[in-house]
Formats: sequence, structure tokens, C-alpha cells
Amino acid sequence: MTESQINAALKGVPAVKVRWHERPDRSNKTQILTQVLNGDKIALELGRKYFDLMQFWQHALNTFQTKHNGVVVFTAKIAAETIQQHLRDFVEYYVLCRKCGSSDTVFALDLWKKQVLRLKCKTCGKKKSIKEGNHILDEQIVFNLRHSQDNEERLAKERKKENEKLLTKAYKNIDRNAEKRLKRKAKREKKLQALVASHSIGSFA
Repeated sequence: MTESQINAALKGVPAVKVRWHERPDRSNKTQILTQVLNGDKIALELGRKYFDLMQFWQHALNTFQTKHNGVVVFTAKIAAETIQQHLRDFVEYYVLCRKCGSSDTVFALDLWKKQVLRLKCKTCGKKKSIKEGNHILDEQIVFNLRHSQDNEERLAKERKKENEKLLTKAYKNIDRNAEKRLKRKAKREKKLQALVASHSIGSFA
């Protein structure tokens, strides 16, 4: 993947901004924590999940995530430029199409090997496996995709079942209405027959 393609994909994506926090560790020494202030906006612009981007940074930076005052932070002092460089790696591995270089891609599972993560390009239609990414992150994305697909299938079955119930109820209502109409028709015919019969008897009398 060329630098120009990565630059094009990052056009309009905000540069990484960080804030450092201090807190005492277990030995009462000062620990520096790094908060990425705009990680959610960066992920949104790239069409990726914030969690996936943070996981990638965690492994690439060889650090850990924790929470400090309600926000997610890395447990080390990290410069914005360093995180920005790893963002370029994320774009190269998890965003750009390997065939045409388009950034209009989505994650997809292999049709036969459900554990294989692929990048599907909406521009050229090609699916390529992700080879240089982080295998732990790949497994997490695969798990989320499979879980999402399972939920979609479950919801589709529930919707189908609900639609079948509604159709059955509608048919029953139609049958009931038809039965009522037939009964009313039979009642009218019976009255008419009785009226005709009484008229006939009166005529003979």
C-alpha cells in the first residue's frame, strides 16, 4: 500500500489528540496515563468501531487500557505522533482495499471458513484476507461479526414468526367475517322464503 493511498484515506480524518493524566500507582509512584481525546471521531470517519481501533492501538503500542475518571486511557505516556503513526498502520491493514486502494470497505467473514476475516471493497467488489493485522484483534472482530450475524438471523426468525401469526390472525378474521356474512345471507333467505310461503298460502285462501 502506498503512502499516497494512506494519505488519501486519512484526508478529512482528524489528527490524533491526546491528554496526559497523572495518578499514583500501587507503590505510590506517579503513573502517566494517555487519553486519546478524539478516538471515537477518528473511528467514525474511517467507518470502523471505536473499540476495534482502541484494541489495535493497545497491541501496537504494547500497553494496556484502563478507565480513569470515566474515560478509557492507555497505561503509559504516549506521544500523539506515535499513536498517529500506528493509525496509518491501522488504515493500511484494516481499511484500504488491497486491490484498488479504496477506503470504502467493510469487514466480512469467509463464506466457507467463518473464522477467516476478510476486507470487502464496495468499489471493486473484491474480498481480501487480512494478513498483516493483529490476530487477537482479528479474532475479536470475527467474534463480533458472527455474534451480529447470529442476532440478525434470530431477529429475522422472530420477525417471520410474528408475521406468520399476524397473517394467521388476519385469515381467521376474514373467515369469521365471511362466516358472519353467510349466516346473515342465510337468515335473509330464510325470511324471504317464509315471506313467500306465507304469501302463497294467503293467495290460496
